Amino acid sequence: MQTKLVIVESPAKAKTIKKYLGKNYEVMASMGHVRDLPKSTLGVDVDHDFTPKYLNIRKQSETIKGLQAAAKKSDKIYLATDPDREGEAISWHLANILKLDTVDMDYIKKLDRPQQPNYDVKDVIKYLKMFKGHVIIQTMFLRGDGLDNTSEHFVAPWLEAVKDIQPQQVMVYTIARETPDKLLEKAPKEVLDAIKERVEVLGIKCTASY
Repeated sequence: MQTKLVIVESPAKAKTIKKYLGKNYEVMASMGHVRDLPKSTLGVDVDHDFTPKYLNIRKQSETIKGLQAAAKKSDKIYLATDPDREGEAISWHLANILKLDTVDMDYIKKLDRPQQPNYDVKDVIKYLKMFKGHVIIQTMFLRGDGLDNTSEHFVAPWLEAVKDIQPQQVMVYTIARETPDKLLEKAPKEVLDAIKERVEVLGIKCTASY
């Protein structure tokens, strides 16, 4: 009989889902996030496209060991985190930690985007705050299938972070960028100009590159 592992975010949800699945299903919780950016160092590789350097969360070590042990005994693994950006991020980290190279690739490609920038606004703001005191902050704006960091949902918190950091200059730019599964489009000039104006209203010099 095949053993199937289902991973959700919370133990309460794991307990509830377990009631509806068969005996050959093991349901476990990730207890939220399992990896994060380091707190004591910059956390990004500035020489390689600002690639984030994620670390396993120390207090999650026992949870991670348990998930790894269960994964080794399972024939199939289902990442069943919440259907939002935070849930996607947790699944992406789980896929890396558990070395899931036999999952449904059409599904995992939606989560594993190593060749394109991660535009979860919470992550971007973390990066910005690590650069507090730096002279210039640069941010790339683009659009694509399922990604749009020109939206107010992204721009408003980003502006708040810029206001808090108070750099001497901000540079906003856009380029078309090809990824393994899609082409991300350049943000329109008028959109960048509007963002530039909002930065300048804060009394911060801003340049835009199209």
